[in-house]
Amino acid sequence: MTPRLLILLAVLCLFGPPKATAQKKNLFVLDGRASTDRNVSEGIRITIFNETDNKALPGIDLDDRGYFHITLSYQKKYLVGFQYEGYFTKIFEVSTIVPEEVWSVDPYFKPFRFQVTLHPAVEGLHPEFSRKPIAKIHYSKDEDGFIAEAIYSDKKIHHQIEKAVAENIERKVNEQLSRAEEYQNQGQWELAMAAIDRAKNLDPRDSNLKKKIREAEKEVKSNEKKPDVARQQYAMFISEGDTRFNEKSFDDAKSAYQKALNLIPGDSLAQAKIKLVDERLQAMADEKARLFAEAAAKDKAFSEAMSKGDSLFSLKEYPDAKLAYQQALTILPNSEKPQQQIAEINRLIARNASLAVAFTDAVSRGNQQLEAKNYRSAVDIFNEALSMKPDDATVTALRDSASVLLKNQQERQRALAETRAKEEHFRSLMEQGDQAFAAASYEQAVNFFGQAYSLKKDSVAREKGLKAQHMLNQQQLAATSQSSAKSVVRTVASKPSNVSSDYKKQIEQADQSFKKGEWSGARFYYFEALKEKPGDTYAGERVNECDKLIAAHITADMQEKYMAFISNGDESFQKENYANARLNYRKALDIKSWEKYPRRKLEAIDRAMQDWQSDEQRRQFTAAIEKADDAFDKGEYAVARFYYRRAAGIKADTVADDRLKEIASIIAGARQSSIDNLYNEEIRKADTAFHQQNPTVARFYYQKALQLKPNETYPQKQLKKLQASD
Repeated sequence: MTPRLLILLAVLCLFGPPKATAQKKNLFVLDGRASTDRNVSEGIRITIFNETDNKALPGIDLDDRGYFHITLSYQKKYLVGFQYEGYFTKIFEVSTIVPEEVWSVDPYFKPFRFQVTLHPAVEGLHPEFSRKPIAKIHYSKDEDGFIAEAIYSDKKIHHQIEKAVAENIERKVNEQLSRAEEYQNQGQWELAMAAIDRAKNLDPRDSNLKKKIREAEKEVKSNEKKPDVARQQYAMFISEGDTRFNEKSFDDAKSAYQKALNLIPGDSLAQAKIKLVDERLQAMADEKARLFAEAAAKDKAFSEAMSKGDSLFSLKEYPDAKLAYQQALTILPNSEKPQQQIAEINRLIARNASLAVAFTDAVSRGNQQLEAKNYRSAVDIFNEALSMKPDDATVTALRDSASVLLKNQQERQRALAETRAKEEHFRSLMEQGDQAFAAASYEQAVNFFGQAYSLKKDSVAREKGLKAQHMLNQQQLAATSQSSAKSVVRTVASKPSNVSSDYKKQIEQADQSFKKGEWSGARFYYFEALKEKPGDTYAGERVNECDKLIAAHITADMQEKYMAFISNGDESFQKENYANARLNYRKALDIKSWEKYPRRKLEAIDRAMQDWQSDEQRRQFTAAIEKADDAFDKGEYAVARFYYRRAAGIKADTVADDRLKEIASIIAGARQSSIDNLYNEEIRKADTAFHQQNPTVARFYYQKALQLKPNETYPQKQLKKLQASD
């Protein structure tokens, strides 16, 4: 611990009661408690001055607990003062400037805590520590955080105060002794003794002063005559009245003067003092009435200006609203509401200007991606632009055009992937058939060559299949040693034997191949599983996934990297490290651009980075959106609509609004034509495969058509034909 920090701890000390709140983005927090030396907090005023912008910020009045929570913008310098009537002011210099190399890595810092104790002001003392900062709070590179350095220690402050108190006591003692001397010269012994008693009550510590008091008392006692009791009481009441008058306790002063007048009726001195008190009381009453009337007029003018500003603000006439709020500030300069509204107007004006620039930039980038035929990026960027201006017809048309082009591009890629997968599977079957034939496993060879011929009416596959069948027949004849045997002529056009009739076994083999990154092999076994269990959702989805992976040339290593990026992104997202989470989700999308999950998480990050009223509001909104998205993907549109509406109720959101419109369209049957088109396309593909005598492919597309329209009889009839031909 550095010497400076040790000194500071004598002035600023950490304490427990206020719990640290989560640090808001771009706001530095000062937490602590302020009180007087008698542990009084209510009435303490905190003033804040922004030195960087030369602007006073709204002050803070503490309650009886004394806890404060001050939020300051970064990269600024401030003066924070603690004031209480009758006490010395304490000022702290706060610098929230953080080096760019630190800020760019981690802009979040813990709240800085400290305690402030104010000392009673001493009459006649105007020390430097009440006019200048007593400590500096700033960022330390060595500590990688904020520290404080004391300028005036408590020891130094106490020394100045004690010195001033002693000097003040000495001055007051000398004043009382001077009065005692005057009263003695006038023969007013009782008043002289009263002045000496007041000097004693001041309790001076200096031995010379004590000696002076004793000498003065001795002198008065040696010269005084026996006083008259009434005169002595009169003098005491006059003295008490003077004391109360000087303390501005005018009612008590008048009462004391009246008692003196009752002892000596008609006394001119007592009457003059009573008159002076009455004049002071009347002046105070007049001033109070004047201040009340002035305050009432200010309140009325302030309310009118605020009402005008609020009305213009609701109409989004921000410049005129700002003028009205500024007028309100000229009436009550320390009011927080108009300052907050002016700050909000400035933010909205800046946001609108920023949105206009961002919208233009997004449209430009979208057009660039469209020209480069990067349709997925174009759709995303145009959607980004529409989130800023949802009703822009031009951008909507561009987005729809890019969506159509993207769909066509994806369809071409899918068709190409199917062709490649089919060819790769064919080659694999032929290689396995050759290996089985070479090992004299003719039954397996017949099986592999038959499957290959079912995929592709290839003459080589047919010829090798017939040859393998012939060798199998010879092998069987030799094994049984029968004199005659049936000659079995099998054509490759007949259905090849299945790899396995057990659905579970097919799925296990497919999953193992999928884990190894063998997409073509996995696709084959998933197809075989579909034969055992037509319409199976899991196998169908896996076939589509294999098609996408093959079309995108995804390797097992790339798949492993994708899963690692998703895992790292989820971990960072849970820790609210959004910059790292965003980077990992984007890397995952670079590998598998069609995946919804990382895209959804990026949208969640964008929402989390918005300006929320509270962390709880952000958590509620994020939870509602995640539940809505999950239900939407499952086709549970009523549940999705419920959660999207809940999210929109927490905070307006373009994505939630778009999804609600889409759900309404689905429920109303607006997508029926799209379903018809998809159904007709699946039937076309199935019929083509059927006429080409490719039962595996035909069966797959008839099943997909039934998933779109479960009540259609045509695909059911075609599937029965395929089953009958097996």
